[in-house]
Amino acid sequence: MRSIELALEGGWKVFYTAIIFGAGMPIIYALAMRVLLVGSTTEVDAAGKSHTRLSPLGKIAAGLLLAVIALAVILGITIIAASGFGKVVTFDGGWPSIVDK
Repeated sequence: MRSIELALEGGWKVFYTAIIFGAGMPIIYALAMRVLLVGSTTEVDAAGKSHTRLSPLGKIAAGLLLAVIALAVILGITIIAASGFGKVVTFDGGWPSIVDK
């Protein structure tokens, strides 16, 4: 019976990691694109072309969300590269650090 408990524990870790890095990143990107239009204005000129003016608040919020995605990608690459060198990334001090296995 202990093996089922261990399998579910390991499966749960895989599940939330997949949600965060798998589905979470596209969701954050879509949210960033949506937030980019918050407070924007659209004008139509005499030729019929529409021009959208983005608000500074929307640009800042979208930039922060895109920075979260960039940090997640950098962290993922760091974890993969560290394992290739026989090291592991830990979060003991709150910040990721590379230590020997």
